[in-house]
Amino acid sequence: MQKLWLLTLGISLTTLTGISTAGLVTVTPLVGSHRFADDTLSPRQTINDATQYGVALSYYPASTWGWEIGLSRASTEVGLTDNLDWKSGDVSFMRRFYTYQAIQPYLLAGIGQARYHSATLATENSSYGQLGAGIMWNLNDLLALRAEVRALSLQKTSSVDYVRFLGLEFACGCMGSSYYERRHRVHAPDPIIAKASPVLLKVAESPANPPPASFPALPKPAVILDADSDGVHDDSDKCENTPAKTKVNANGCPLVVDGDDDKDGIKNSLDKCANTPANTKVDDKGCPFVKSTPNNNGNNNNGNNNGGNKSGGGSTTTSGNAGAPININVTNNNNNYNDGKLTIPNDNDQDGVTDDLDKCPSSPAKSKVDAKGCPVVAPTAIVDADKDQDGVLDSVDKCLNTPKGAKVDATGCTLALTEDIAINLHVLFETDKAIIINKAMTDIQKVAEFMRNYPDVTMTVEGHTDDRASAQHNLLLSKKRAQAVKRELVKAGISASRLRAVGYGESQPIADNATEEGRGQNRRVVATAKYKK
Repeated sequence: MQKLWLLTLGISLTTLTGISTAGLVTVTPLVGSHRFADDTLSPRQTINDATQYGVALSYYPASTWGWEIGLSRASTEVGLTDNLDWKSGDVSFMRRFYTYQAIQPYLLAGIGQARYHSATLATENSSYGQLGAGIMWNLNDLLALRAEVRALSLQKTSSVDYVRFLGLEFACGCMGSSYYERRHRVHAPDPIIAKASPVLLKVAESPANPPPASFPALPKPAVILDADSDGVHDDSDKCENTPAKTKVNANGCPLVVDGDDDKDGIKNSLDKCANTPANTKVDDKGCPFVKSTPNNNGNNNNGNNNGGNKSGGGSTTTSGNAGAPININVTNNNNNYNDGKLTIPNDNDQDGVTDDLDKCPSSPAKSKVDAKGCPVVAPTAIVDADKDQDGVLDSVDKCLNTPKGAKVDATGCTLALTEDIAINLHVLFETDKAIIINKAMTDIQKVAEFMRNYPDVTMTVEGHTDDRASAQHNLLLSKKRAQAVKRELVKAGISASRLRAVGYGESQPIADNATEEGRGQNRRVVATAKYKK
């Protein structure tokens, strides 16, 4: 038995010396009961249950499995007068489950060597195999309670004993290592590290102060100017300083309206006498009619001059009309104007075109008409607007209903992706949860801004984890974290129909999960957008 103790001590020291900095080492005092089989001793005897004490030294190179060396001792009565003293040492393999939960079940299997004797019997030595199961309750990062049951099969007598243990596990040996910080479920949040493909945007290496994410440069839309606001672009405007609200033609110059400045019924374009006095009768050129010269023949005088025939009245009578002016018969009713108002004969609608030539005899009063008497439709000045307010005038805008706030190109259409985009989000979550830490929202807001600039783009939010914990647990956790990011994007004004949340768990690593650095790279959230060819 002394050799067994020495061997156990040697293995323990070797384990502590060689591996204490590579994993987690724990020490567990144990107390319980040992139920002996009736045929443990030969000849067969009744053995009372014994209180058994022990200590276990455990080493966990990974969070889910490890090795344990145990030493224990028990003493009980045999029959009425004898006592049995039991000593044992064993080595076991331990497999733990749900290592990121407070309560963790585990299994163990191992081999050992026992030494037992009584006052009436010779000392016996027997190897044994053992199987066990237990529950571990993590109180904090230093302490955990253990409760377990073991079945011992003695090789010498083929009997089966049962041992129940209760223990308190102490963590030691690697309290400063990075692995120790993740021994139990209470540890710092896991940072999300950038993914390298398909397009890597630079992100911060330090989770404490992440820099803003990088985004593709957006082209500035072309701006078309119209300095005098007459609806004609400056590059085509022949009259650049047109007064405000002036109607202009296609060259940006004021429209010429054919009027009748002297109110003689003849348009200015046809009036050869532009300043005819008011109430003057004019011809078709707008000029006054010429007065006729009267004929003066001798018959009007008859060769008689009755001047010599004087009557008593002393008056002289001259016959004939010599020297008298011709009456041009200018009256208020036979002129083009009647009391200053235009009255053109044979022009029922008074539009300046006589009825025999008027194709539109009922033109509204004061209407501007053409040579056929029909109203002239004044050309409407076209003012180029920007209805969707995207900075591109409607005359060149090929997409007139661009969403408000969207970035557009020179043709007024929303920008389109020219390559696949993968935006790596530097997001921090609470440990083993899908709750985003408030200070990690900056990159999510910048993804929302990117999607507003590209309103036709849809995005997939991907969640990834390392390989710690079970595959099913990791898959569910990664999906919940992707959904949490999607919810924040919807709160930022992005339509849920443009977003898809997917969890891949540990199935798509980009680094080696055997190292802490590799596991950190594998824990990530990526927003991807595909270029549509």
